[in-house]
Amino acid sequence: MIVSYKKPFIQLVKKVNRPLQLAIEDAVKVVCANPKLGEGKSGDLLGIYVYKFRFNRQEYLMAYSLEELEGATTLVWIDFYRVGSHENFYLDLKRFLRQQGGLVKAKKGGGGDVRRRRRETGGRDNGRIGLCMAHRLGGRSRSRSRSRSRSSSSSS
Repeated sequence: MIVSYKKPFIQLVKKVNRPLQLAIEDAVKVVCANPKLGEGKSGDLLGIYVYKFRFNRQEYLMAYSLEELEGATTLVWIDFYRVGSHENFYLDLKRFLRQQGGLVKAKKGGGGDVRRRRRETGGRDNGRIGLCMAHRLGGRSRSRSRSRSRSSSSSS
């Protein structure tokens, strides 16, 4: 088994206090004993495993990749990418992998297009959904139809 540590992993381990360093070392030993123990990721992070462990009532995540080289003997290669709390963990991991060339930025699908359109229009979504609602309301916006119905019922 060959184990390697990437720069973000090493930087965090150097920065944290000694008890957390020992907890990370124990988690590395657990992963090395059973590499498939972590949760396999999908999508942008396909091929990355994340092992979760707790230290002082705080959950930490450790990202690593696993490569098994077949030959006369099976050689297991584990790259530890990152360790840290959940806050910005996946965002920073994706950023690191893109810089290394190991991750291609995925095209935004369904929901991403709506968010982009809202950003471009200043928070309003003038896409298909808005047009369908206007068509159902007979060309009027929903707020106008409510205000007219309220004013006509209150005047009678």
